[in-house]
Amino acid sequence: MTYRITREGIYELYRMADKGRVLVLDDEHFSLERGYFTISEGSQGELVGRRTSDLSQANLVRRGSYRIVEFEEESEFQDIPYLFLEHRNRYDEIYLSEGLPKQVGERRRYIYTDHTIAAGELDAYLESSPPGMDEEEEFAEPPVEDYFDLTAGDLAEKIRQMRPAELRRLEEFEKRHKNRNTVLNTIRNELH
Repeated sequence: MTYRITREGIYELYRMADKGRVLVLDDEHFSLERGYFTISEGSQGELVGRRTSDLSQANLVRRGSYRIVEFEEESEFQDIPYLFLEHRNRYDEIYLSEGLPKQVGERRRYIYTDHTIAAGELDAYLESSPPGMDEEEEFAEPPVEDYFDLTAGDLAEKIRQMRPAELRRLEEFEKRHKNRNTVLNTIRNELH
């Protein structure tokens, strides 16, 4: 029973003049094309990768934090990637059974479920260690390739390209292994 946060950050959801919707995850833009609606699952459709959209004429519907989480053998969640979109202290659940589109024009199916989870409940669940994984297992593998061969300066360059979840894992790994103040300060600066 484990999970892995593969991406997190800030999202924006826009309604375009043609009634279409654009989801922006950090700087990546995706069209949300609705397919059909079923009562038991919610709206189903396709996410389509697109170039940066002209959002000057679009209406911002909402903004918040997001997380993409992959679960394995969790009783609370299915074994598929979830996109959680924070809205009014709750997270909407979107199933990304095929993941996000990786290039412009690529289509991937999604299900925008009718389920939500309280923000505090999801945060508490994800901040705890994954079930079945003890601390030794969690910190056995370096979170950065060639970690033990990198100088603090080399590592600082990689840190600037990392996502918050990766930074937190590296911070814990650094504390347990080399505990370099310059590396820890660089991580903290990126997180804040």
